Amino acid sequence: MLGLAACQPLPEGARQYIAERYTCPIERVSARVLTKKPSELRAELDPPSAPSKEIEADAGRLAMWKQQQAKKRADLTTSDYNQLIEVTGCGMVYVLECHRRSKVGNGQSSSSCSQMTKAPLAAAH
Repeated sequence: MLGLAACQPLPEGARQYIAERYTCPIERVSARVLTKKPSELRAELDPPSAPSKEIEADAGRLAMWKQQQAKKRADLTTSDYNQLIEVTGCGMVYVLECHRRSKVGNGQSSSSCSQMTKAPLAAAH
């Protein structure tokens, strides 16, 4: 995760993140906001699986597995207030999850981004 300059629009912060992390001149980096929610992208990257035959055959284990799956799905939505930004530059395409942090030490807000993918997803376009 990278903290970015205060009062900077999130797409600009995402551009800066990629430029600095991958040594790509900022003028070669572009960014666009995606309408997909972070939980939707996480679900695509890590789709739900079926329980193993051993778990499925044991009612107690199956009930526990279902609870774990429900918690996992609920945890995915905790960051849906964040924004997904697709960033391209120097032959690379990434999806970043960015959010604005309110009021840092100097009274201004800052943005923070973390990398979610190393390649574009067809659904992200």
